[in-house]
Amino acid sequence: MDWTTNDLTKIITLISLPYSEEAVDKPADPARVLAVMNVLNGTNFTSDDVEVIVEDNNYKIIAKEGGNFTGELEIISEAVTFDQVYPVVNLGNVYLASDIYNNWKKDPTGSTLIIAAALMEFSGDPNRFSAFYSQAIMQAFMQGGILDINIDDQLNGTFYLSGSVPNIFNDSNVTFKFHVILDHRKYLNYNNEKPKNMEQIKVTLNETYTGNNLNDIRYAVVKQLLGQSFAEQYKDLWYDELLVDKPYNTDKKEIVFRAKPGSKILASSDKMASILTKQPFYQIIATLQEKIKWSNYDWKNVRIKLVLFKTIFLLFK
Repeated sequence: MDWTTNDLTKIITLISLPYSEEAVDKPADPARVLAVMNVLNGTNFTSDDVEVIVEDNNYKIIAKEGGNFTGELEIISEAVTFDQVYPVVNLGNVYLASDIYNNWKKDPTGSTLIIAAALMEFSGDPNRFSAFYSQAIMQAFMQGGILDINIDDQLNGTFYLSGSVPNIFNDSNVTFKFHVILDHRKYLNYNNEKPKNMEQIKVTLNETYTGNNLNDIRYAVVKQLLGQSFAEQYKDLWYDELLVDKPYNTDKKEIVFRAKPGSKILASSDKMASILTKQPFYQIIATLQEKIKWSNYDWKNVRIKLVLFKTIFLLFK
């Protein structure tokens, strides 16, 4: 990314970050702080560019000596606004279970929280920063926040959210736009069967984990569960559609994946929202079996054993 300046203080301009335990569930570590700052400012700084200093609840971002940037800045612990957390408000197509949509049509007031939970999953994908504050956002829902959802006969809709959470969100609002499609996404399960909530789906793959072939493993998972045609159709998207829930376990030789909540390809939900959205939270446990490399196989030894076996067979014939 090219900048007209290399001064951090002029590049990173949004520096408000409510990093109390109430905001992020636990004190933020340096990598988390840097990730949030990158999302807020549209930057892509790495630990090679800057150092994040953590002192209790104080954070500083300092340009590394000899690098491409200069300066340092302090992260301010103050509340943010909903429009900062959700800069992208046009959600495009959102997928709702038919019964959720139909129940909302019958009783919009009584079903507001349910349909809002489903819509929030689709708002999170283009606004990744919001994931850091999912608990606080739910708190705003439950503590007097205003939710207003309208969907016309052409299934075009708006979703208005306003509220506040002390020390995390200032009193603010955001309005999303979307188009409803009644859900026909596939479940990442054998034969597209709807998993039970909290289900763990097991697959065994003839793959070897190398550290840089996660996308190949993702593809293999989809291929085994939903077939090669479907895996091939979206092969360039699986890196963003299958999230790593637990990294590769060298002892068990397994990786745990889950479908991304708010995906426009795969139907799923996160743990907290699944109760309301009618979509299950489920995981894929992929066990890897090392491929046999026939080119490296000891064929000479095999031939010797075959000759010995044939000789013994002839002697006792």
